[in-house]
This record gives sequence, structure tokens and C-alpha cells, in this order.
Amino acid sequence: MDYKNCYYKSRFVYDAREYLSAIRENYFFVTYNPRNRKKMLEEIERIINYNSSVDLYAYAHLLYDDKSKSSLDKAYNILDLLVSWDYVPAKYLLGQMYYFGAHIDKDLKKFFQLSKEAADSNFTIAKNALALAYFYGYGCKVDFAKGRECLEECVKAKYGVAYYNTGVGYMQGSLGYPKNPTKALEYFQEASYQHYSSASYNLGLIYLSGKDCVKNVKKGIEELIEAAAFGHVNAQKKLGDIYYFGEITSKNLEKAYSYYLMAAENGDAYSMYSVGYMNLKKEIARSDRYVGLDWLRKASYLGYEGATKMLQNL
Repeated sequence: MDYKNCYYKSRFVYDAREYLSAIRENYFFVTYNPRNRKKMLEEIERIINYNSSVDLYAYAHLLYDDKSKSSLDKAYNILDLLVSWDYVPAKYLLGQMYYFGAHIDKDLKKFFQLSKEAADSNFTIAKNALALAYFYGYGCKVDFAKGRECLEECVKAKYGVAYYNTGVGYMQGSLGYPKNPTKALEYFQEASYQHYSSASYNLGLIYLSGKDCVKNVKKGIEELIEAAAFGHVNAQKKLGDIYYFGEITSKNLEKAYSYYLMAAENGDAYSMYSVGYMNLKKEIARSDRYVGLDWLRKASYLGYEGATKMLQNL
């Protein structure tokens, strides 16, 4: 298969059937609401063809996203099998596991090797990973020229993450790129159009601060909302603060609560505390003391001191 002709623009899905269908149709940048992941994992186990490398890859990717130890165990075993079948996307994802040390010992040489094998088969996502390897010397010698070459090929394939990484280079004047904030914003905007949440989040902060552009609070909030919708925890938390404190837009406690809840469900301790606090202080229409206590305990367990102190003072 020529992976050069796959789709690398983001496709948003709502359930496991749509997720599996997208992967089967060669979409390799598929996003979904993280709240749905548990249900999607339960469903995909029932509907995949266990003799299909594509279906097994889709299952492994959902398991990898879950990040729990048991899920990573399963993901590693599936990907290791698929690599033995010479399934190219599995080489990329197994390389990511070696890069992050997810379930297995961190090994940048294996990350580089697997990324290069997948990139040599024209798998664009792997070329983006390979670009970062060359930029930072992950498992290889630093080579800005090769890194830029890989990244430019990814941009031609309309891969949103590559637009973002190029924008970072121009914003910081790093990775062999000249400092050019105007160009950086153009690349961030293109990445945001393709629903890459980190680009939307950074654009939101830039527009809110007015740094390197004309300050635009409305556009800044819109970009943060875009990022939050695609599961960006910091964007969800930031929107919670924006609507709770009402310093740059109208105060709206119900909206603040909804965004804090999103971030809390995604594991952010500060947002867990905020959800607990708002319930106990009856700052929302359907306040629930027991729900509030539960979230405070979760935040305290994660080491958030404000939650621990509030529990002690009740």
C-alpha cells in the first residue's frame, strides 16, 4: 500500500464504528471526545475482525490512547504482532511507545529505527516523528536539513501536526527556521483549521495576550473552545477560569463548571478541585454536596493541597 495517498486531515468521530470505519478508509488522524473512549473500547472489541491488520491497529491505537497499564500491555502485544506482519502504521505507533516509555523502557534508537522504516514507506505521520528525531537527535545525529525536509513533506500532505511543528520553529527561531512570528501564526492557523488542538490552544493564548499579533479576545476564546472540544485539557481548564473569574469576558458560572468538569474528567487535579468547590459552595444550579466531596477527594489524592485543606475544614 502507498501510504502517501492516505488522508491526514483530522476526522472527528462519535463512536467505535465510525472510528473503525475511518481507519479502514485510510484516515490516520482520527479524533474523538475522550469521554467516549471507555465505551468505544468496549464496542470495538466486539466489532473488529481479529484477522485484519487494519482493525487490530485501530484497536491498538484506542488502547494506546487509554494509557492505563492493562491497555498499554494489550496495545504493545498487538503492535508487536503487527510489526512482525510488516504493517507500516504499527511500526510508527510502536515507535511512539518506545519514545514515551509507555509500558516499555524508553529506547530512542528503537523509536528512530521504527519511525524511519515507516517513513520510508511514505507514512506521513512517521515522517513527522522522524523530523523531530533529526531536530533533537532522538536516536540519531542532529540534522536540521533532514528534519526540515521531512516536515515539509508532511506539510505537503496537509498533516496538521506538521503545520504546528513548523509554526513552533518560526515562532521560536529554532529547528533551523528563522524567527518569524507572522509565518508562525499562519502555520498555527492552518493546523487549527485541521483540528489540531495544541495549535488552537496556542493560538487562543496568543490572541488573548496580543503577543505577536493584534489582541482579539473573541477570536482567542473561539480558538480555546475549538481546542477544548477536541479534548485539550489546558484549554478546558483555561476556559473554566475565563468564565469563572469573568476578567476578560462575561462571568458565567454554568459555562465555567462545564469546562472544569471536562478537564476534571480528563484527570486535571485543579479542575477536580474547582468542580468540588463549586458544588459545595452551591455556585451552580444543580449543586450536589456528595458529588463535590467525591471530586475534592480525587483532587486531594492527586496531591492538590487546596482540596486537602478544604476537606480538612469541612
